[in-house]
Amino acid sequence: MEFTLTSGQLIAILAGMYAFVVAVDKLAGILIRWRKKAKEPEERQNNDIADLQATDKKVMALLDRDDKRLRVLEDGVSVLVKGQLALLGHAVDGNNENECREARKDINHYLISK
Repeated sequence: MEFTLTSGQLIAILAGMYAFVVAVDKLAGILIRWRKKAKEPEERQNNDIADLQATDKKVMALLDRDDKRLRVLEDGVSVLVKGQLALLGHAVDGNNENECREARKDINHYLISK
């Protein structure tokens, strides 16, 4: 059995191989675009999550700062109320001088240290 190729057959075979290569390339391009499109919502979701985490860190830092500030204010109010109670006791009884001195010392300490 003898195998012979004519120039027309050879051109047809080469054209077929080129067409096959082009078809595989187009298929690969389609699959890559499809994969990118399928991953697009996941990437967008990951970006949104990263943005939310950054915002969460900022908000938590602000809340911590406000919490510390409120605790300082609560301490101040407590000291001032203690002083008011000492003054009321002194006004009613006239004998709460030690409590008044202690309250004055606490208020001075609070005002100077804060």
